[in-house]
Amino acid sequence: MNSFPGTITSLAGSDTIRLVKVLVKDTPVSALFINHPSETPFQEGEQVRVIFKETEVIMAKGDVSNISLQNKFSGKVTSIESSKVLSKLEIDSTIGTIHSIITSNAVKQLDIKVGDTVH
Repeated sequence: MNSFPGTITSLAGSDTIRLVKVLVKDTPVSALFINHPSETPFQEGEQVRVIFKETEVIMAKGDVSNISLQNKFSGKVTSIESSKVLSKLEIDSTIGTIHSIITSNAVKQLDIKVGDTVH
């Protein structure tokens, strides 16, 4: 699991769905939060943790400026552990060390190597 501390910078939306923006180090991160109308679990300025699974990390090389993904982190690949089906990558990014699990075939297709910059 990837987990990073951050501070809520804004909340927008309705009673049941909110766009929560969090500053992790100097990098903005956003997430949708669905809740019951009687719940108000977050407030601006509150300290939170941004958590996401290794399998939810999308890897790319090259220009990614014209895609709809909101949370984009650049970094250098510091290690790759590959098996026949899956590969675990460690990326030194702007928010800290991110772990990603993608298919070994994707690593080959993207020609990802230790030292490469990925997004």
